Amino acid sequence: MPWLEQNRLEWKKPEWILFLFTFLILLWFPLMNGYPFVYYDSWGYAGGYPGTSRSPVLGLLMRPAVVLGGPWGYALVQTAVTAFALVFLANVVLGGKYKYSYYAALVVSGVGFISGYLMADVWALIGFICLFAMATGLSYPVIVVLFAIACSAHYGNFPIFLATAGLFLFFARQKLKFITLVACCLVGALALIYAGNLAAGQGKIRPRLTGWMTLAARISTDMPELIDEKCARDPDFAFCRLTNEIHGWSEKKRYARLIWDGREQLNLSWGEFDQACKEFVLFSLRGHYGDQLAAIAQDTFRLLSHYDLRRGLYPNEGAWFFEAFKKHAPDGLPQYMSSWQQTGKFLPIFNRLKKPLALTFAGSMLLCLAYVVRYWKRREQDIVVKLAAFALIAILINALFIATVNGPFVRFQARIGFLMFFPAAIVAAKALAGLRAFKLFKRAG
Repeated sequence: MPWLEQNRLEWKKPEWILFLFTFLILLWFPLMNGYPFVYYDSWGYAGGYPGTSRSPVLGLLMRPAVVLGGPWGYALVQTAVTAFALVFLANVVLGGKYKYSYYAALVVSGVGFISGYLMADVWALIGFICLFAMATGLSYPVIVVLFAIACSAHYGNFPIFLATAGLFLFFARQKLKFITLVACCLVGALALIYAGNLAAGQGKIRPRLTGWMTLAARISTDMPELIDEKCARDPDFAFCRLTNEIHGWSEKKRYARLIWDGREQLNLSWGEFDQACKEFVLFSLRGHYGDQLAAIAQDTFRLLSHYDLRRGLYPNEGAWFFEAFKKHAPDGLPQYMSSWQQTGKFLPIFNRLKKPLALTFAGSMLLCLAYVVRYWKRREQDIVVKLAAFALIAILINALFIATVNGPFVRFQARIGFLMFFPAAIVAAKALAGLRAFKLFKRAG
């Protein structure tokens, strides 16, 4: 096809060398751990057919890799795709000018933890990179396909990609083409989900784990007093049997416990639980708009002011976790039990790095914001201005969406941290180079 031939992506030796280095750096994180990083619902992606609580696409696409190589097969493929996207951004979109900044962002962001994770988290980063590439006019077929897969990898990716595309439209080189590509990718992603559900025997797009459930879990944790108010008016409401538990989860900021523990304690089907969550969410909106906005603002600020790689990498507990592990990867359990994640060796390292990383993350946002404001008039010529603006928009949209739907899950912010650290490292390098040149000029004068 002529269009495919004209838009074929050709990599030369520098790209392949950088890809190899990037792949090895990313792979070093799970290798250091001794096993790919595992979360309690990792098997929805790296196990058999995925459950109805998530998109089936990534689990089905990764199935051949899992069959051939188990969890390591999944981690290798996901790491390779992540390395491809990162190298595409650094060498194709930015022209390979900022190698040192690239390597610094690669290490500081800890993206190797995210790519080596048996979850869909890193596909948010991959999707954002593809979205930025398309906005700058680099709509190679492989990038378009990767973006569609990234959209379909997780239901939550749809709104954050769509909102970011809308806000970044001002910067897009060919606006109509960009809108068309994004729309086609979103439709294609829905088609992939529907086809995946048919293949998995589910036959529908709508997930079992709906937005009502995640919203109810977030609202009950941020505003537990609402369950008291609801039960005072309707003592027979299902969640009234969990009043003490909800207050306990709120004190400990355990945002998802209503879904994973509460439903089982109430002995409700997913459909019944969904209806109860919907009823509670609608009740919470009656006369509580100010409280809702305040809670969302507080959670958004927490996401923007923290960069915590620990979340999701704690040692796993519970008989159900190990039963699922034995079911999906029985041969890997001894190896996982001795991993740094499960033995807790990472936690002291993370605890030392928590504050420096949070300060670096906040400083990166301020640095990028200052650069965009200072060089706004050069936005058409300076790709770094566009990347910094895109990173700020993506980080803000991601934080706002996660805070609204899930609560301050800092893991979901760290998954795209590279987007913020990379342009900030470039800006810092430019500033240092300018300062050095100024000192030399001053000496010469």
